Amino acid sequence: MKYLIMMAVFVSPVVHAKVYKCQLDGKILYQQKPCVTNSEEIVIDASPSEEEQAAARARLDNYQINKENQARLDQERDDKERLIRAEENKADAAYKNAQANRAQAAQQARQAEALERKNIIDTYRRY
Repeated sequence: MKYLIMMAVFVSPVVHAKVYKCQLDGKILYQQKPCVTNSEEIVIDASPSEEEQAAARARLDNYQINKENQARLDQERDDKERLIRAEENKADAAYKNAQANRAQAAQQARQAEALERKNIIDTYRRY
């Protein structure tokens, strides 16, 4: 949207306006319609010179380059953040996996102890 506005400003057609310079009660007034008395027509040429157009194009080019660079930097930053989040998720999953393995090992140890106690009790009962 900004590009369209800037292009409309910089590549606008030549504009000429009629302005009338009037003097009323010692004051100078500028208006679009001729004065009742003593008016002087002033033609205003609002078209930019070649140098102004070249400077405007250069500013627009710089703006576009800066915008593209900023978009590239934003994309790189987003990619880095995504990689960091993925690494954090992997580390979190590894930690949870290690906790589950420890819990499973503890459960297996408890079961082994229970079986051993049962075997000892069963051995005493036989005799």
